[in-house]
Amino acid sequence: MTGHEKAAGVLNTPTTANFKIDTPILSPTEKQFSTQRARAALAGVTLHELDNDHGETVYIVSRWAMTRELADLGAVEAWLDRVTGARNDYLD
Repeated sequence: MTGHEKAAGVLNTPTTANFKIDTPILSPTEKQFSTQRARAALAGVTLHELDNDHGETVYIVSRWAMTRELADLGAVEAWLDRVTGARNDYLD
């Protein structure tokens, strides 16, 4: 029997050792940003994370020729709630 064969009647169940995991682990802030960015995209809005002139992280939402600077991800979420007209609790 070679290394990958199993005897009759033995279940061949996958283990994590059989899989290569390339997915990076995100911090809670990175996950929240990714979630809000996807939510914005579904509404036709782009979301960017930038440093302003004072070195502070801000979030820029844009649609067509209109942009708005928001101070934090909580403000982004509230703004998207108003723009989309619905709260997406399942995304939290």
